[in-house]
Amino acid sequence: MIILVVFYMLHILASNRRIRQAELLSTSVIKFSPALIIALDKQNRIVAFNKSIEQLSGYMASKIIGKNAKEVAFLPCPIMNGNVQVSLNGESPALRHADILQTSDGAERFVEWQVGTVRDEEVGLELTILSGIDVTELRLLQRKLKALTAKLSSAEERERKKIAEELHDRIGETLVLSARRIDDLKTKLVSEESGRVLDDLGTDIQQFLKDARSLIFELIPPILYDMGLEAAVNSFAGYCKKRHNISVTVSDDGREKNLNHDLAAFLYKTVRELVLNVIKHANAKAVHISLCLVEDAVSITVKDNGLGFKPSVLESDTTELTGFGLLNIKAQAEHYGGSLEISTNGKSGGTVSISVPLHRGVNVD
Repeated sequence: MIILVVFYMLHILASNRRIRQAELLSTSVIKFSPALIIALDKQNRIVAFNKSIEQLSGYMASKIIGKNAKEVAFLPCPIMNGNVQVSLNGESPALRHADILQTSDGAERFVEWQVGTVRDEEVGLELTILSGIDVTELRLLQRKLKALTAKLSSAEERERKKIAEELHDRIGETLVLSARRIDDLKTKLVSEESGRVLDDLGTDIQQFLKDARSLIFELIPPILYDMGLEAAVNSFAGYCKKRHNISVTVSDDGREKNLNHDLAAFLYKTVRELVLNVIKHANAKAVHISLCLVEDAVSITVKDNGLGFKPSVLESDTTELTGFGLLNIKAQAEHYGGSLEISTNGKSGGTVSISVPLHRGVNVD
């Protein structure tokens, strides 16, 4: 009997030791984790506040632990508002929330939080766990990358414009002049064979001239800078009808959209890539492009009656679009202070809308 009692006591001591070890392990993980970790009890009081959140926020755990979440202004809004619900199985799905954390010295840090709740009815435990990552530097780098992307795109458009002008002014004019000289030469020749050779040469030059003009148009249409975005979009619609045998219609509110060259080139390129993507992937019979001013913004919508596509392509820079990418379009739109929206329905095609504030596109050239 004594042996059993001693064995039972040793078992309890060993269990207590294992419990203490588990408690020490969990406490150490929370305390020294690089993630920002906060735990709240079922009364919404803070019961854990680790070193990482101390260092970032500038608030000491001793001053925070025991407070109600509503008393701590830098917590994510869903926590302060009590919007995290516990599910019947004792665990809630993780809630992701991005919010600005204001530190004790007034600085602002951008934090991405993951919030979840757990419940153990046997021990009467219910906790809300917040795990956060400071992404302030990442956000700054993303903004810089978007700005750099926009600058590179603008530089690319200027280079394309320069190449198109060189093709037009040098190669185009040379080809036109050569065709005229061949016509003049044919009138002076008597040999029928020589006439046929010159006819063939003239046909080749005319085809070369046609290809050169098509290349110039694809690089950057001169009409964009000569007559504006609306004229260029209408010209592109006509090009698509002839080249791809698809109905492309354009509607315009008739209001002047005085855009600078960089923004006009970006919007034209966006329209071009969206329409070509429809032609290539959507199996559509018709595309409609609308241009209008909505309050102080230029709004362009491209709508088709094809197969549609998944808006989730925004999550990665896919090659759905011919070399431009929805993610790239979205980043540049945001750089100009605008936005990109997608709606899609497999039965009625897809719609992509881009909006850019007019004051970001006023012509100051």
